[in-house]
Amino acid sequence: MLELRGVSKTYGLNGQRVTAVADVTLSVAPGEFVALTGPSGCGKSTLLHLMGAMDRADRGEIWLADQPLHDLGEEELIQVRRRQIGFVFQFFYLLPTMTVEENVELPLLLAGVTCHLERVAALLEQVGLSHRARAYPATLSGGELQRAALARALVGRPRLIIADEPTGNLDSDNGGRVLEILRGLAGREGVAVVMATHSAEAAEVASRVLRMRDGRVQT
Repeated sequence: MLELRGVSKTYGLNGQRVTAVADVTLSVAPGEFVALTGPSGCGKSTLLHLMGAMDRADRGEIWLADQPLHDLGEEELIQVRRRQIGFVFQFFYLLPTMTVEENVELPLLLAGVTCHLERVAALLEQVGLSHRARAYPATLSGGELQRAALARALVGRPRLIIADEPTGNLDSDNGGRVLEILRGLAGREGVAVVMATHSAEAAEVASRVLRMRDGRVQT
């Protein structure tokens, strides 16, 4: 599903070049749930951004199924992100002026997909938010906000889910519920999931754990 070949990324910082990702080669199979762990500043988020086509590598190749993300133009990458990749972040990023239902529906509207209300309703039921469909984000708990964000990430039936500290702002019960949903997606629906986390408990839910240090992946 996802393959990285010799991928590196550097940034300029205070007049110096800092290597965030260094010569990473790895693959993620359909239905695999991979946890990416390591200390702050080791390159986890940068690697996720590269995997999710949100940033470009300086060197190397990134393939999503048969698509060479490293060769695609900006408009093509936008379409890949909209149609094939779902993103879940620590801070939710729901639009405050839209209801839960409207937030979940938004990616489909942006992609020009019609006849989708049944899909939205089914996802809200799956994440346990059917009763909150018409509520606004300001009225939701942290766990509800993250489950709404998860439903939004899934609504386009992505091949790949990129999750950056998805349980970082949640208590253990809500965090566990989010992890169970992600594990179910990988196990039942064949979605590839890559999750960055500082939590050893969260990493235990994954089928494989990769550790990063100084921009390099240690298996």
